Amino acid sequence: NVEELIDKYNTALQQAYDDYLNKVITYEEADIRKIHLFFTAIGLPEPSLDDVKAFRAGYKAVYSASRRATPGSIETLLRLRKHGYRICVITNGQTEDQAAKAEAIGIRHLVDHIITSEEAGYRKPDRRIFQYAMKQLGASPQAIMVGDSADSDIKGALDAQLAVIMYSP
Repeated sequence: NVEELIDKYNTALQQAYDDYLNKVITYEEADIRKIHLFFTAIGLPEPSLDDVKAFRAGYKAVYSASRRATPGSIETLLRLRKHGYRICVITNGQTEDQAAKAEAIGIRHLVDHIITSEEAGYRKPDRRIFQYAMKQLGASPQAIMVGDSADSDIKGALDAQLAVIMYSP
């Protein structure tokens, strides 16, 4: 079923990205490894390089076409900016990809900084990525982390002694 496919893909993605962050493989190798792991997880034969390229091309086209801001998020960011809040996105994604995603969904101009695990050298939920973000923003102790994952967002922010808001779309 779709949920199982998503889970297996995300597991492969996480494993390959962890290898990249640990400098075991390059970013390009992580992309190939992710597809190999995914194919193995769903019982398909090991993909050739052409299979990987075809899968990535199809995936990227659908992914790019379906990116959009969460309903209400742009309005919320505009209100926060109007009231003087500084806004930072903290993500485990790659810097270039995350900046492109923020631009594509129309929020890049509304955030002060996009902190990635690639930039910070730590990944969520490690408290140090949240501390790094605070330092980059020059943020006060009144900072609030709004996250949609109890495991990576909320736990990490609490470990960094930040106030948190759990967002469950």
